[in-house]
Amino acid sequence: MTREGAQRIDELRDKLYEIALNSSKLTDPHVLRISEETDRAIVDFLLKQQANKKAAGE
Repeated sequence: MTREGAQRIDELRDKLYEIALNSSKLTDPHVLRISEETDRAIVDFLLKQQANKKAAGE
């Protein structure tokens, strides 16, 4: 999951960057939606990473 999660975050960041550049405002609903989706992906990634470390006994 770690590699897939990191790849998903990178894809979302790229998409966010592109949309933000082409938007007149950073508060555009489309920009905010992608930003929130990116935030959720980052939190999910970190939680899974933390769970994997606990399961491995680190």
